[in-house]
Amino acid sequence: NYEVLIQGKNSVSLALDSVMMFAYRPSDAEADFSHSMTHKSPGTYSVEMAFSLPGIWDLIVVAKQGEQEFLITKRVTISP
Repeated sequence: NYEVLIQGKNSVSLALDSVMMFAYRPSDAEADFSHSMTHKSPGTYSVEMAFSLPGIWDLIVVAKQGEQEFLITKRVTISP
């Protein structure tokens, strides 16, 4: 289970239209996938994901509010 906390100015939670988590595997684009995240509490979104392969993955959260788009990126290593 993966969670993100998304806040605006002065730690105010944002009313977002959609939040997606994209998982990209730099060494094998065929393994890439994405999931919609679920709103859990003010500013907190979560998703359950299973990685098909061990190794390095780039996680990108794309949050949209109207015409605005916010990105959060993180590189992780998944152990076998």
